[in-house]
Amino acid sequence: MNVGRLRIGALESTAATRLPALLASYHSRWPQVELEISIGTSCSLVEDVMAQRVDCAFVAEAGQIEPRLVLKCSRAGR
Repeated sequence: MNVGRLRIGALESTAATRLPALLASYHSRWPQVELEISIGTSCSLVEDVMAQRVDCAFVAEAGQIEPRLVLKCSRAGR
């Protein structure tokens, strides 16, 4: 049983348009996991990941990011 909290950071536009279906699907599979959403700018969200205030973040280009923190997704997958 997966129990705990997943803290997600996102741009406001992403949180409003792209995350609802994804989060609903996640919650249906793992209802015991509490989802916490934080809204911010790309730069502030990267800082939040590095400071462990969020577990992951959906950002646009945010300048120099440590390669170990990046998972790139293609825009073609829309």
